[in-house]
Amino acid sequence: MKFRSLCCALIGAGLAASLSIAGADTTIVYVNSSDGGVETGKTQIADGRVAVSSAGGGHVIFDTNNQQFITLNPADKSYMVMDQAQIQKIVDMQQQVMAQMESQLAALPASQRAQMKKMMSSMMPKVGGEAKPRSYERSGESKQIAGYDCEVIEVYSGDRKASQQCVTSADELDFPEQDYATIQAMMSFVQDLSKSFGQISDEILDFGEPGKGEFPVEFIHYGKMSGTSTGQLKSVTFDDIDPSLFEIPAGYKKMEMPDLGDLGL
Repeated sequence: MKFRSLCCALIGAGLAASLSIAGADTTIVYVNSSDGGVETGKTQIADGRVAVSSAGGGHVIFDTNNQQFITLNPADKSYMVMDQAQIQKIVDMQQQVMAQMESQLAALPASQRAQMKKMMSSMMPKVGGEAKPRSYERSGESKQIAGYDCEVIEVYSGDRKASQQCVTSADELDFPEQDYATIQAMMSFVQDLSKSFGQISDEILDFGEPGKGEFPVEFIHYGKMSGTSTGQLKSVTFDDIDPSLFEIPAGYKKMEMPDLGDLGL
């Protein structure tokens, strides 16, 4: 699965929590815009699992028990599993590819070598290394979005502004306790995965300041790779969800991450 796809899917997930209505299922709908397009993103939570889908047909499942994401591709009836082992495989592969390219570049004249390195950097952003520290600043500005009073906060990745969010107290949205724990577990897992990507961790949209129990009713995300995207809460409902939504459909084939040999390298 392309990293950007994962990022965009997560951006569309209405992530938040409260501590009531135990036992109910939760559906969160956001209206998202990116690259001039607008679509509705839906996040559904039940029994320790999360399904994130978009109007464009994208569908991602997160299971707290297995600690993994499953991306479904209805076009060719396939799916791919993304967990910590797969992330590390991507990091290792890119480092090997970059090492091979560096070796080949050593034979070029200095001027050509510098030009090729710049081209490689734009085509293959660096992964691995230390993720930049996150910080959160309270602007003091208040708004009312989708019927909720919210406070504007700014999120920084290192010294770069990664997002601006208008957050409301989670107590304003009667989320079931179990679904709250599930969405928190997913966000914790995403943050752990992002650390493996170093610079690419800038693309992860965290919702509110950790430990504050906040819910963004509006956000603007400034991604280096994915560009600027926005989202606004449309609705939160607690109707029963079809359990099949969290399952891999019958007949779908598992796609494996290729090795360097498979790529001819």
